Amino acid sequence: MAITRQTSKTSRRLSSYGEAASDALDPPATAYERARDNLLAFLRRPFWSAIAIVHILLIVADGAFFFFLLVGWHAMCTFPAKTDCEPRNWWYNLSVQLLNVLFTWGAIITLPERVANAVHLTQTMRSNSPGRDFYGRLTVEVWFSISEKHRRRIVAILLVNNLAQFANQASRIVYYSYELQDTFPGNLWTNLFFFLAMLAAGVAAGYKFKQERILRKKFPGRFPDPLADGIEFTRRSVARQLSRQTRSRASIALRNDIVVHVGERSGNYARTSAMGNEAATAADGTAGAAAGVTAAAAADGAIVKEAAMAAASKERPCAASAAMHSAKMAEILSAAAATALPPSPHIALSQNDRSYAPSNELLNAIDSPARRKVQLVVPAANGHANGHTLNGVNLQTQMPSREGSEVATGASPGATSVQNHRAQTLEQASDLAETSPLDALAI
Repeated sequence: MAITRQTSKTSRRLSSYGEAASDALDPPATAYERARDNLLAFLRRPFWSAIAIVHILLIVADGAFFFFLLVGWHAMCTFPAKTDCEPRNWWYNLSVQLLNVLFTWGAIITLPERVANAVHLTQTMRSNSPGRDFYGRLTVEVWFSISEKHRRRIVAILLVNNLAQFANQASRIVYYSYELQDTFPGNLWTNLFFFLAMLAAGVAAGYKFKQERILRKKFPGRFPDPLADGIEFTRRSVARQLSRQTRSRASIALRNDIVVHVGERSGNYARTSAMGNEAATAADGTAGAAAGVTAAAAADGAIVKEAAMAAASKERPCAASAAMHSAKMAEILSAAAATALPPSPHIALSQNDRSYAPSNELLNAIDSPARRKVQLVVPAANGHANGHTLNGVNLQTQMPSREGSEVATGASPGATSVQNHRAQTLEQASDLAETSPLDALAI
């Protein structure tokens, strides 16, 4: 990062130096140099960048159409062959002509800069040493930092590409029809110049890329690489978007797994939420806890539903979500009384613990980087919970008895009244309204 900032400062300093020294060039700028600068500045306007994008898209589209006709992947005709019939031949010649026009346009638009570099590398009025621009001033552009020998070779090959493409376009004008370009001598000249132009363009591009890569490896961070920077920026943007989607899917899957899947599987479920330390737990399946579940179900989940209504009545951002979770708890508690279940282990969700995955559905929904595990806490041998805690949060449950005078906890039934428990539940629901449901599930 420090190298990049230093390079940016150096670029601005050199640019300012060049602007200040442009009026004091020795020798002064010639008419050719001023015309060259104006033309190159005109071709570097954003308008031409948009034209270049359209140009590339047209080449790709027409090139694909040309290829399909070349190999016979069409349904235009079949006799005498799919690669030699009408109207396939007419469309084939049209696609070739259009493709050559697009290549010729590329050769025209790149010719001024290639000629400017050729003149710069052959003249003696200005310095053309590595690191010097057209006026012999210091520059940090990677192209001017390539040695003179390699730059001369690259420019020569690029000019061969331009000349071969112009000759190819001329041959396509002379041999304009499919029959003329498919018979001798039309097939010789059109194909010869076409392949020569393509070969020169490929060799020059590879040669230039290799020399620039050598310089960037030798001086890391000194020369900017717009293509690599753009690819890296796109990769990071896509990775961030995928990460957000993964976390969202993980949150939904984890909530469904804990609230629905685990609740229906174990038959009794309790949820403990705190602002600074969230955890989701499954209630102890001992005889005492089963009695408490039965008592809560006998009341048809009225306490929890009342807590949900109280939470929803508060004007807080997460009140509706808290009410939905409380209502879901009421449904689970009501369904839990239908059967008597054997003792079931506590299931405690922890953000830091990674010892056990809750279900296959959850594992399939969550990618490895975003996966959250579940810890099993087995009750004591006497059938009652021992007051296990997870990060300081009590994992026991507290539910009213059927008679309304006792409260069943994870250890044993207590003597807390239903009204006291209702007040406590309302207070917990108020706290729950301040916490996002996804935050409470440690995601």
